[in-house]
Amino acid sequence: MKSRMKPCRKILNLGIVLFLACGSFAHADNVFVSDSTDGTILQFNSSGSGSVFASGLDHPAGLAFGNNGDLYVADSGNGTILQFDAGGNESIFASGLNNPTGLALSGSGSLYVADAGAGTILQFNSSGNGSVFASGLNHPSYLAFDNGGNLYASTPRTVVKFDSGGIQSTIFSALNYVYGIAPDSAGELYVGLQNAGSIVQLSDGIVTGGIAFNDPLHTSPTGLAFDDGNNLYVAFGGVGGTYNPLGGTIEEYGPNGNSTVFISGLDNPRYLAVQNTQGAETVQFVPEPSSWAMGITGIGVLLLSRRLHPRRT
Repeated sequence: MKSRMKPCRKILNLGIVLFLACGSFAHADNVFVSDSTDGTILQFNSSGSGSVFASGLDHPAGLAFGNNGDLYVADSGNGTILQFDAGGNESIFASGLNNPTGLALSGSGSLYVADAGAGTILQFNSSGNGSVFASGLNHPSYLAFDNGGNLYASTPRTVVKFDSGGIQSTIFSALNYVYGIAPDSAGELYVGLQNAGSIVQLSDGIVTGGIAFNDPLHTSPTGLAFDDGNNLYVAFGGVGGTYNPLGGTIEEYGPNGNSTVFISGLDNPRYLAVQNTQGAETVQFVPEPSSWAMGITGIGVLLLSRRLHPRRT
């Protein structure tokens, strides 16, 4: 059995407690998180240094990097998509939306937006001209592309797939709320289930493994993102108004099974994006973490469980 990594602590001047692994995680990317209730976008580098990237937003949601390094942010409360260039300059990319949530960038550079209130997925070119890609969805929230050009969208109880030809199919249904989704380079899709306290791994819509959390602090995995070192970042928010005593957290799971609390003390982290060291794009597709190929208890496959009980400073 792999031993858990022991967390060490570092406190930043922006009032966020970071728990950084004393062992080494092999990654060199920047992690961006939308802290919805706090109205901020936070940025953390690979050494754990953090700062407020943007503030004063109204329930920021999805994040996505363009190929030129620009960051797109769904400012859901204002019905807009904001664009931040490499220098941090802000502009409105699209407006007049009805609760935009998840964002994803296609290989051709088109930005896809889950417009949850309208039940649609919108497609925008680089000039900001938009069209309806899909409609009639039930509150789409998280979006992700795999390296085959397939687009995935989570709704409250399902994961919907749009293949490269635009053909729609439901590949996963759940009794628990479906939240964040993140693919790997092998075509496996990782899906966070609220209240179930688990992340399932899907292969062609079949559950083949995942991560189960056996304590009440991990009942709401929301945003998911991989970095280019095969590490999976998972944001944990509150459930039904009851929040983790540590506040909202982001935890990091290495390809060898080690884990650590990467960030704690957030208000309500919901969406994640990982930027590579050149700032060129969001890293979504990485080699499959074979040590995570463990199933969820109760569905007949092995599971990886872990519990962390750090004390909040």
